[in-house]
Amino acid sequence: MANFASGQRITVRGEEFRITRVEQNTGNSTLVYATGLSELVSNKHYIFDTGIDKQITVVSPNSTQLVADTSQLCRATRLLIESNIRNNGYSSPKISIAQKGAFNLADYQLEPTLKALELPRPRLLIADGVGLGKTIEVGIFLSEMIRRGRGRRILVCALKSILTQFQEEIWNRFAIPLMRLDSIGVDHIRAEIPMNKNPFDFYDKTIISIDTLKNNGKFRAWLEKTRWDIIVIDECHTVANDGSLRGKLAQFLADHCDSLILTSATPHNGSSESFANLMRMLEPTSIPRSGEYTKEDVQKYYVRRFKNDIENENIRRNFQERKVEPVNVKLSSIEEDILSMQQKIKFRSIKEENETERRDLLFAFSLFKTFLSSPAAALKSVENRMEKTDVNREELEELKALLNNAIENQIDSRYDTLCSKLKELKWNGKKNDERIVIFTERIKTMDYLKRRMTKDFGMTDEQIVLFNGSLSDTEQEELVAAFGKENCPIKVFISSDSGSQGVNLHYYCHRIFNYDIPWSLITLEQRNGRIDRYGQKQVPYIYYLIARSENKDVRSDMAVIEKLMTKEEEVHKTLGDVQSVMNLYNVEKETNAVQEAIKRHDTDFLEVKDENAEQKTRRKRGGFFTLGKNTTPAKEHKEYIEPQLSLYNDDMQFYRDMFAELESKGSIAHEEVKVVDAEKPYLEVTDSKEIEDVLYDVPKEARPKDHIFRLCNDKQVVMDAISDSRKSQESLWARFQPLYDLHPIIQYMLSKLAASVAKEQAFVVKHHIFPHDIAFYLMYGSVANGLGQSLISKFFLVPMSISKGTSSKPISLDDFVKTYPDILQKMYPEDISDNDLQQLQSLLKDAIEDGETNYMYPRQAEMGAKMATQRQQYQEKLNKWADDAKNELTLGLDADVQITRKDIDGQIKEVETIVSRQHQFGKDLYTLDNTEPYIRVLAVFYNK
Repeated sequence: MANFASGQRITVRGEEFRITRVEQNTGNSTLVYATGLSELVSNKHYIFDTGIDKQITVVSPNSTQLVADTSQLCRATRLLIESNIRNNGYSSPKISIAQKGAFNLADYQLEPTLKALELPRPRLLIADGVGLGKTIEVGIFLSEMIRRGRGRRILVCALKSILTQFQEEIWNRFAIPLMRLDSIGVDHIRAEIPMNKNPFDFYDKTIISIDTLKNNGKFRAWLEKTRWDIIVIDECHTVANDGSLRGKLAQFLADHCDSLILTSATPHNGSSESFANLMRMLEPTSIPRSGEYTKEDVQKYYVRRFKNDIENENIRRNFQERKVEPVNVKLSSIEEDILSMQQKIKFRSIKEENETERRDLLFAFSLFKTFLSSPAAALKSVENRMEKTDVNREELEELKALLNNAIENQIDSRYDTLCSKLKELKWNGKKNDERIVIFTERIKTMDYLKRRMTKDFGMTDEQIVLFNGSLSDTEQEELVAAFGKENCPIKVFISSDSGSQGVNLHYYCHRIFNYDIPWSLITLEQRNGRIDRYGQKQVPYIYYLIARSENKDVRSDMAVIEKLMTKEEEVHKTLGDVQSVMNLYNVEKETNAVQEAIKRHDTDFLEVKDENAEQKTRRKRGGFFTLGKNTTPAKEHKEYIEPQLSLYNDDMQFYRDMFAELESKGSIAHEEVKVVDAEKPYLEVTDSKEIEDVLYDVPKEARPKDHIFRLCNDKQVVMDAISDSRKSQESLWARFQPLYDLHPIIQYMLSKLAASVAKEQAFVVKHHIFPHDIAFYLMYGSVANGLGQSLISKFFLVPMSISKGTSSKPISLDDFVKTYPDILQKMYPEDISDNDLQQLQSLLKDAIEDGETNYMYPRQAEMGAKMATQRQQYQEKLNKWADDAKNELTLGLDADVQITRKDIDGQIKEVETIVSRQHQFGKDLYTLDNTEPYIRVLAVFYNK
């Protein structure tokens, strides 16, 4: 079988293609993904099965026809070489192209991708703290995988509230189009395609809510028939429970992709098993079958850093130093009476240890919590209690009367204090006032706040909005997107804790009011992280409304609540990980712990204490649980970016030449593409029918209203455009997009350029800078593994004596350029006679054989030996995991547990399935195809 690999040119059914990816199929056949080059199939994507298409032919180098380059200043030769450099099969462990994206380059953001590339399969958990820019880190990874030909099919699963936000960020900064499949998007696609077609095959790169997938039964059938190169699951802690619908779906998706990226600032819930579930999604053999694992078992599969882990001061400047301000709320007499009754219920319930009183204690906590939100929320709590029981009816009736009295007479010190603070800030809800975010746990409080603020500040419905989990995906997207625009009329964004995860609220807002304080450090950090995050331009102000009571018992309870506020700020300034404070890793568990602290009057409940037996067991079983104090160290070396080999001084010069060449050959029209020589030169591409077909999978929001795409390779211009796009609700996404090789338009143009050169043709250039009687045959050579990944990818030259027909030691293209730097300039070629061409043609076969023998074969042998060692190590590790798993299962038969032989056999079969699949993967990954290297002749440089 031919050694198929990305970047090769092939002929199938009389047409020419370039391979973009190779995948092993069932039945020993190979799936070859390719893009058409010849006119009939130009720029169309195909999948060929070698079991069906048996005449897939890799273009032979020996049939190469040498032709003189007659283009101006040898432009055709330079472009042919350069385009092959930019499209070659690539396997470097360093960053090769993502650094050209529109973001401020920071080493820590490159490290997740570098770590993922060290793994057999790039599968990683990015568990960085709130606000560090995990979306950019995902974009870096996607860019690098696309560059390596391993990112054509991408699925992103995110919270429904951030679909548009994530989609826009990845497009604006990396020019990677993700089609949004929200509830409307799926219906739109299904209306466009035939009934029997899979909507997930319609677009290569999509983004969808995991809940949309989970709640639609039809999706499962479509998913089972689809496979992705990469799946990204954002906020993955929501899928850590493998017994939930979300967890089962996530595990299913993990088995249907090559690369997997999980992201979450709160990556587990305190259960070592839930974290193990995430690790098994990434790598099934990372966790021993017993479930007993250590940090050493899993540390290669995750990164976790916090703001204080970032040492570079230039990067730290992207984070503002926030200011926290408690706002004291002096309670009225009727409010004191309500809380006194609440305290009476609490103490009575604590004193009487029976089931009824335990339920009353829960009610007492609920009443305390809801009243510290609003009288309306507390009234709802009392009414719910009255519906469930007739116990202490008179007491409940009295509470209800007091709350109704407070509501009817608008007695609410918390709301009054909020209004006073806003007026102190010169805020009146007017057009030019700042925006504010108000977080509260209670829907009743949200409704109440909107009603009162609308009336008291003379605001309209479009100026004050409510954000909660009951909104549809499109409604949530629209609200978040609108709040991120400068001319948006929204002045008050009232949110439940549904808006505390992942949502960017910091673009034009830097003030948050915690109207009530959640009894969880995790939630508190997530809330504050909506404005206190990477890229915030102003100082974030965080306000807490704190009730001040004359009742010493209420003061005691409030002291416990206030500890949450002070501890979150303390951790923010020092440790960085609030989860490690209570060591519970779960919002509900933290809430229960706060209730216990209130019950015990324990204001020191957040201080470090001796571990109990459960905590010791948890730490022993999962080193990850102490990760707050042991974050992922920075990589030792700083050479993260691969030096770029190029025949051009800068990218813009290359693009200028490419478009000029395509225009000269009639491949593009003069008015279709032009370089605008402004202060910051950029490229304009008019949206023609042909371009529209090519960009069918680009979101409609990314398409310019004037039908002109503007691409610029100056990062600051693109980043300024991203900022400008937020100034108006009428504007679409950023006016400028990154001009680099991954942009779909540039990919399309590179395909056109490749198609403009015949598949069996190489250019000849004669120039006096080269030694007399020497011809340098420039070749590209590659060798792939069983997965079609090019592990050896080299550009080299074979020097041949024209008169003697003998060869010298091959040299790399990099060394050749250093020896003859003039080829980087615009060379004036000399005339080439037919006799010279015949002589050079006659030496071609010998030059190819010499290149194979003296350049490619030694490297192939060296790589083969290295991979044999890696394969042996991989297999030994896999065998050990399998043996341990089977021993563990066999021991289960002798243990005093309810387990049957049938159960054991089923689990052993599952282990064997995993081992079989992993064994085949390891064999394909660490075995070079036993064939000749792929060689392509690109050019000949000579002097005679």
